[in-house]
Amino acid sequence: PLLKLFVGTWCLTMGRCTLTMLASQRKVITLAMHRTNLTVTLQCNVKGDPVPVVTWMSPKNTPISNAIDRYKVLKDGTLVVQKVQQFDEGNYTCMARNSVGQDNKVTRVEVLATPLVINGLRGTSNTIKVNAVQGERKLLDCVTEGTPSPRIMWILPGNVILPAPYYSNHMTVHQNGTLEIQSTKKTDSGQMVCVARYEGGEVRMLVNLDVKEMLGSPQIAAPKRESFSLKVGNTVTLNCSIDAGTRISNNPSVADAGMYRCVGHTSAGTFESTVTLSPGRKPQILNRYISPVSIMDGETLFLHCQTTGEPFRLTWTLPSGVVLNRLQKVGQQKLTTKHHEEHKECREPELSKIGIQKDDLE
Repeated sequence: PLLKLFVGTWCLTMGRCTLTMLASQRKVITLAMHRTNLTVTLQCNVKGDPVPVVTWMSPKNTPISNAIDRYKVLKDGTLVVQKVQQFDEGNYTCMARNSVGQDNKVTRVEVLATPLVINGLRGTSNTIKVNAVQGERKLLDCVTEGTPSPRIMWILPGNVILPAPYYSNHMTVHQNGTLEIQSTKKTDSGQMVCVARYEGGEVRMLVNLDVKEMLGSPQIAAPKRESFSLKVGNTVTLNCSIDAGTRISNNPSVADAGMYRCVGHTSAGTFESTVTLSPGRKPQILNRYISPVSIMDGETLFLHCQTTGEPFRLTWTLPSGVVLNRLQKVGQQKLTTKHHEEHKECREPELSKIGIQKDDLE
């Protein structure tokens, strides 16, 4: 005590003992945690004679030393905080002491964390419903956004906890938090919870999974086997669908002829339908008349024209040179059609003149 008093008196007398804290006003440092491994530097510039001793106090009012891994106090009194986390927020106090006295400087560190969300859903807890068919592979996403990066886990019925990552034959939790069920079972039905935890708390997403039994195998809507005649230049539509799957061929050519296979893949198996597209055949007239055809005057004459194939155009040429090329009546002549088992009949009523009737099929 005598020595302290003597030194203090001597300093006051000689005017050489000082203690000055430069920029001692309160300072606020704000950090936005948009990335990890942030480092903050807190300066504490002091002057004094004798040389002051600098001590840093944490937000919990405990001394900070270099013995703590994430903290480093430099020779000039600067404090370096590495890998800043949410709990590092608070007031840091720099204390400088010498024989003259003590001075303090307070620096406040505010850590702004990005709000944590799961699958883009805001809030601390959200519930979704997911349907699945027994036997199918199902992916339940639990993708998080925000800083700091959280720890992800899934809580299954029966309080079974699966951390990320987790691997098994039936279920896998990937590094990004997605839960993969290899082949769903009826017993997988229930509530599953994805939990994302970080220093500031946790966010949950509740998934109500409903696994249904497959009542029947889906069938392809079109018949299993079909055959079509190819018409060059005409659009061809081949229907083969469970839900959708129509194939349309515009302006086809002879090269497009052949067999087309429609294959549908589901969890129940593979289903197939075939469609044969064959080149169009030249039409033929089946009935041939032996000229001349005898008819009594005043009776109605029917001249039939039965064909094969699907002709584009059917015409009759009368002795007068008049051409009948559609359903029409010219004088006493009339052209009609009757569909019966893909055959066409051409009827010609009473003929007032005797001559050669010519039918053209194209």
